[in-house]
Amino acid sequence: MKKSIPLTLLLICLSIYSYSQIEWQLVCSDQNTKYYMKQYRSPETLDIKTVWQKHVYKVMKCVLPSGKQINVSDGYAIILFSYDCKNRKSKLVSFTNYYPNGKAAYSANVEADAEPWTYVMPESTGELLLSKACESF
Repeated sequence: MKKSIPLTLLLICLSIYSYSQIEWQLVCSDQNTKYYMKQYRSPETLDIKTVWQKHVYKVMKCVLPSGKQINVSDGYAIILFSYDCKNRKSKLVSFTNYYPNGKAAYSANVEADAEPWTYVMPESTGELLLSKACESF
């Protein structure tokens, strides 16, 4: 029995390490931004998928809680989004905007019921991201 505990712990640690090493997948890009995605966790249902997104910007506009707007060159954002694949809707869960050196510029978690599900606009970057999340994860 005692020998199985270290083996179980080793398997759990390897699983966690393996999951953390999942690479970001490039979904699309435009003149200012590259959009990456990776799985957050196993899908809650077949219709609802939650994924991490990484948006790498040439210039990123951040609005601070004080209302002050700052521009960050070569910054990036890590965003947790949920997608309702059946109804073609998305919902922001949390995000952090970063300076190029990795220091956080601004971060926020959204209360579960505070952020509404919104329809994804056809022929938009949002639609490409929704499609990737629903088809790949």
